[in-house]
Amino acid sequence: MIKIIHSAPRPFGRGFTLMEMMIAMALIGMALTIAFAALRFASRSWERTDALGGELDQLRIAYNVVRRQLAQAQAIKPDEARRVLLFHGGPLSLEFVAPAPVQDGRLAALYRYRFRFVKEEQGTGLLLEYRPYHPGDDPGWQGEVDTSHLLEGLQGGRFSYFTVSPKQQGDWQAMWDKPESLPSMVRMEVQLRPQSTPWPALIALLPVTGSVR
Repeated sequence: MIKIIHSAPRPFGRGFTLMEMMIAMALIGMALTIAFAALRFASRSWERTDALGGELDQLRIAYNVVRRQLAQAQAIKPDEARRVLLFHGGPLSLEFVAPAPVQDGRLAALYRYRFRFVKEEQGTGLLLEYRPYHPGDDPGWQGEVDTSHLLEGLQGGRFSYFTVSPKQQGDWQAMWDKPESLPSMVRMEVQLRPQSTPWPALIALLPVTGSVR
C-alpha cells in the first residue's frame, strides 16, 4: 500500500509584528509633524512677505502724496495787514495752502492742508486733513474737515525744515519759526516697527522760497 503524505501548506509571506506596526506608525507621525511644521512655516513666511509688501506700498503712496502736495505749496498771506504766510511747521504737524489735485487737466481751487502724526491704539499714524481755502476764513480746524489716513502702526515720525540764508549756512530745524517766508525743503522721517524694512526719509522741495513783501 502506498501512503500519501500531505505536507502543511507553506505561508506566502510573514505578517507584521506588533512592534513593527508601532515603529511604522511612529515614523508616519514624525513625517506628518515635520510636514505640518514646514507648511505652517511657509504659511507664516508668505503672510509676513505679504504684510511687508502692503506696508511698503502704503509708505510709497504716503510719500508720493506728501511730496506732491508740498511741491505745490503757495506763499499766501491771510490778509494784507499781516506780513506772515499761511505756513506753519512743527515736529509733529505741518500746515500750508496748495491747489487741489489736477482735475480735467486744470488746477482746482486752493485748499488748506495739514499733515500730522497722531498717537493711536496700534502706534503712531499719519493723517492728511484738508478743506477749501477762503481768504479771511477761520484759521483753525474746528469746521468741516476731510481726513485721509495715510500711515498707521508707526513707532513715531517727525518733520524738519531747511533753509539757506545769505548770513548763515543751511540747517535742519524742528520748528519753522519764520512766518514771513517758506523753507526751501521739508524732511519727513518715519520710525517703523523693529521687524520692518528700513525706509529712508522723505525730502520734499518747496517751489517758493521768497519772503513776504
